[in-house]
Amino acid sequence: MILRLSLIGSNLAANNLEISIFHPIGREKI
Repeated sequence: MILRLSLIGSNLAANNLEISIFHPIGREKI
C-alpha cells in the first residue's frame, strides 16, 4: 500500500513536470 502511494505520488510529480514543461501558461493558472 505504501508502494502504491509512492507510485501515485511519483506519477503526479511526473504529470506536474510535464505540465510545467509543455504548458507553462496552464501552470501559472494553477
